[in-house]
Amino acid sequence: MKITKYYPKLLHLSLDACKAITDKCIFKIARSCTNLKYISLASLYRDSNIYSKSVIEIARSCLNLVYLNLNGQPFINNESICIIARSCVNLQHLDLSFNDIITNEVICAIATDCPDIRSYFLEECKQITNKSIKKIAQLNQNLQKLILTSCYRITNDVVYNIVYSCSNIQNLSFQYIYITDKTIYEIAYYCSNLSILNVKKCLFISDKSIYFLLSKKLTLDIDW
Repeated sequence: MKITKYYPKLLHLSLDACKAITDKCIFKIARSCTNLKYISLASLYRDSNIYSKSVIEIARSCLNLVYLNLNGQPFINNESICIIARSCVNLQHLDLSFNDIITNEVICAIATDCPDIRSYFLEECKQITNKSIKKIAQLNQNLQKLILTSCYRITNDVVYNIVYSCSNIQNLSFQYIYITDKTIYEIAYYCSNLSILNVKKCLFISDKSIYFLLSKKLTLDIDW
């Protein structure tokens, strides 16, 4: 493989929507290019050939990893991401969106072992519950982005934990989550650095709370 032969010191690898890329290919790249810090393997249609074996090799070989995007990779399991947590302790960005396998165990492991993580993208990770989001609030004080679109098991109570604990939060998405006006008022009072908020299709949020939020944060980009 030419990439491993000619670029052994590669730092940035982006193979988004490359349907021809296989698990074997990613395994070889990870084993040979151990300086990788940025890996993006997003799949647009969940028709990927990437499995947990290559992610485990990334964890074992790419110890300086700070960015990992596995959006739309439905075959990545708990074990592989838990190994990422133990090995890649400098991780700052993790995208596991559209993965029905991932559970609270994984997110709790990442929150615990990667304390400087800044971004979680967990859209349609349907097994994620309040337990793991509470752990994020407790341990990831530098959090800047939290995308929980369609994580329908998340409730007001745990959102309060994020709002109170993560003062650096800049981007929140609660689209399709059953949060209420109370959450919006808490965001208005506590999230001083928030610049982007997505509460589209949150059926229990009223215009009154949104207008109040906008009166407090004139530059906020909000979708509702």
